[in-house]
Amino acid sequence: METATIPQQPQTDENQESKIDDAIAQNRPCNFADDFTIRTYRTILGVLTEKKNALVIRNTGQLKYKQAINNINHLIVCTESILRSECKHTIVHDYIDLDPDNGGKNITYCSKCYTCFD
Repeated sequence: METATIPQQPQTDENQESKIDDAIAQNRPCNFADDFTIRTYRTILGVLTEKKNALVIRNTGQLKYKQAINNINHLIVCTESILRSECKHTIVHDYIDLDPDNGGKNITYCSKCYTCFD
């Protein structure tokens, strides 16, 4: 099993730190997610999803598996919510082919954090 590595954090300027401090003091989203933060959240989501999938495969209907899967689902939802609110989204409108017979569909997503808005 591969171990996820978290990238090194880049230096932040004082102005950005001041904006973050102000947002925290006013109890509002910081909207500060830089590339490092986005990669870190995506890494966390990847590991959580991997662990959840492993539990789903091993699930024998026991309560401990159901609880563990529910806990991981909760963590995934919370992490996605933070990522959605903190990313300075770069919106992309795209069209994807689903299958040759039925065509595709239009999608809207962020090119930074890959959050879908459909």
